[in-house]
Amino acid sequence: MTETAILEFREACLQADVDAAPCRDVSLVLGAGEAVLVSTEVRGGGTPLCDAAQGLLTPIRGEVMFAGRSWEESPPARVSVLRAKIGRVFCDPSWVSNLNVYDNIVLATRHHTRTREPAIRVSVERLAKVCGLQGIPAGRANTVPSGMLQRLQWVRAFLGQPELVLLEEPMAGVPPEAMERLKEVIRHARSEGTAVVWVTSAPGGGAILSFTERYALRDGTLSPDGSDIG
Repeated sequence: MTETAILEFREACLQADVDAAPCRDVSLVLGAGEAVLVSTEVRGGGTPLCDAAQGLLTPIRGEVMFAGRSWEESPPARVSVLRAKIGRVFCDPSWVSNLNVYDNIVLATRHHTRTREPAIRVSVERLAKVCGLQGIPAGRANTVPSGMLQRLQWVRAFLGQPELVLLEEPMAGVPPEAMERLKEVIRHARSEGTAVVWVTSAPGGGAILSFTERYALRDGTLSPDGSDIG
């Protein structure tokens, strides 16, 4: 692990809304190139962990830190810069409806980096190929089959060598044999220093991957656990 953790939860109590059950005393440290699996009883990966990791949810108590700085202590301009270093596969896919798929994928890279368009396109095409896609569909997200759209989320999440990638149910709607594709994307990203959090409710989810740590989220408590929830 590097001296400064990429992501750290310090006894954080997380609650998405007043009607949701809280996640209590969440403690987790993730360094560069490390990966953790979080198995959850909540179907669909609906936990507040990824929102909190991305600075979108403020803990009721405790701290959530990214790149050595608490989200709450970071000024808005810095929050925007830091958040641009995080990729995410959403449990409920989030696509800008008035943009085509390609423009959705490259939106953050265009906005937050100085990478030229030809280099961005090369990176997108390379990632798409590794993910088992023949290319990027020309239309908007609502015209693309869900299984393909999920793989396109992989491309978007890992584009631009992010420091952290959050994966919520990344295999949802994708054939099991595609796991090898995602495994290869993760392996390469980790070799470049990207930290990865995989959250799943699927039995055996992520079983073929090599994780630094495995956790189980049961009854609102995150605990070290060597097995997935079935």
